[in-house]
Amino acid sequence: MNGKLVPLEVALLLKVDHVSSVISLLDYYDRTDSFVLVLERPDHSVDLFDYITERGPLSESTARDFLRQVVDMALNVHDCGVVHRDLKDENLLVELNTSRLRLIDFGSAAFYKDEVYTEFEGENRHLVISHAQMFYFTFSVLWHFITALKT
Repeated sequence: MNGKLVPLEVALLLKVDHVSSVISLLDYYDRTDSFVLVLERPDHSVDLFDYITERGPLSESTARDFLRQVVDMALNVHDCGVVHRDLKDENLLVELNTSRLRLIDFGSAAFYKDEVYTEFEGENRHLVISHAQMFYFTFSVLWHFITALKT
């Protein structure tokens, strides 16, 4: 970036900066042993895992709305040439006043490429190996919704 090397996560967050469903990178600092990212923190928000844990099963309409938002955000991020590769309930913030979802944690993300991904990212149970399988993450989020509806 401007002739300076930055962590991949910073470069990817800058690439999706205009996507409103992604948490904004406000600043970052280069330390001798690490980088510090300063990210937006929406007021009155909680991650989707805690939201479901605290409130119990989601209504069908809420689950449908959340899933629609997840699919839309995944497509918007993909349109920017980025694949998140770790979509899950812990990486989705729910803004409690509006029920709007926001995507966080691009530590496992990558630039989109139309070929097989050979390097591993994310948790052991998640691995994106092709363009068609990028939706695996969306369906794993759907599984959390379905499970929450059944309990």
